[in-house]
Amino acid sequence: MLLFTIVSLLVLYALVAYIRRKTAKPNYNNKVVWITGASSGIGEFLAYEFNRQGAHVIISARNAKELERVKHSCPHPENAEVVPMDMADFKAVRKITEEVIGRV
Repeated sequence: MLLFTIVSLLVLYALVAYIRRKTAKPNYNNKVVWITGASSGIGEFLAYEFNRQGAHVIISARNAKELERVKHSCPHPENAEVVPMDMADFKAVRKITEEVIGRV
């Protein structure tokens, strides 16, 4: 009987955890998300998704023209900011990061 009760509680716990994971809605309203490599691929997709979920996205990559395309393709382009930069240029990354963080 005790074993049945323990197994039942574990199954119930697993079911509740599963339902919570499936129904949880992320809340990115008033959050800032900075995405590097946002001009294509996974970075571009992340920019669209975070923007759609209410985040202010800062998108960075080397290609400014592609970043502008991504910004204007976002569901809420007014909540997207383009910051072109090359992640391999460490001095420039530090300088740009300080500037952007000072604005946000």
